Amino acid sequence: MPARAQGAGRFRDSCAIRPLSAPEGDFSVKKILGGIAAAAVAGLLLSGCELFNPKPKPDDKSSGKDGKGGGGGGGGAPEMDYSTMVTESTPYPAWPKDGAGIKSGWFYEKKTKTAAGENTTRFAVVGQAGDMWKIETNERTYAYSPGLIEAVVVQKDGTVPEAYVGKKGAKIKAIKINPMPKGGEKPEEMDEKVSVKAGEFAAKKYTSKGADGKVASMSWMGTDGDTKDVMLKMELPAYPAGNMELAKMPESMEWPCGGKKYKVWHLTYSNGTEYWNLADGPWPVVGATVKMVMTGAAAMTMEVTNMGEDAKPELSWEKEAAK
Repeated sequence: MPARAQGAGRFRDSCAIRPLSAPEGDFSVKKILGGIAAAAVAGLLLSGCELFNPKPKPDDKSSGKDGKGGGGGGGGAPEMDYSTMVTESTPYPAWPKDGAGIKSGWFYEKKTKTAAGENTTRFAVVGQAGDMWKIETNERTYAYSPGLIEAVVVQKDGTVPEAYVGKKGAKIKAIKINPMPKGGEKPEEMDEKVSVKAGEFAAKKYTSKGADGKVASMSWMGTDGDTKDVMLKMELPAYPAGNMELAKMPESMEWPCGGKKYKVWHLTYSNGTEYWNLADGPWPVVGATVKMVMTGAAAMTMEVTNMGEDAKPELSWEKEAAK
């Protein structure tokens, strides 16, 4: 039976480079419905990623006037202080409940391609002490500078007590940690039959409203047979171009990653969007969706390209003294 369609419930200010998944490892339909609409506009936001993770301007004060640094003559521009720009959230986005499935050495790599270019990001668990894990990732830092890595300490419940940025061979510097905004109201739900290009199906309709009380999205999730827990249709009143419906029945196939093959369900929608969802349930942090393709003005491709269990630290984790 197809794995449930994976929304973008953690589509956050890191331009969705973080996994598209539900909070705290709960992948129930109710939990992910609030974010399904975001998946439809993911390509637009990804293509404008620099709006969310802007690169430093040449006249940034942290590097001195005109980006030349403020230190006297002839030595070249000093390294930008990225610790004043990068922030982290707590609890850690998409963290599985009680850290389920998280273990030292586990990592994944993801490639994203948009009109703005390509990037490859990495998330790695590089250490564990009791109920605390050390994470290294460039999912939030790749847009700032090549080689910039975030070092995050995450507790079992997802709380982030420490977060830093740094590069290989250099000390890490502490960054600000912000509380994760609380989600909105639970979507309204009702049983309803829905007709889409793939056929007519029994479904659960979910209606989400914005802070202004207006309908933000309507989604229909299959409740029976091969479409159980599969998104059948979505309507976005404020963004009709993101409307979509299941174009054909889910297809079972093998998907290669990291030298292995995994069973996935391939979902094809009327607007050209395609999802490849893990059939045996979500991976920690990654979620269920391991590949997504969007076409048109918001054209983009996202795919997990590698996954393994032998990650080693790239940073020294030696902390720079606070000034």
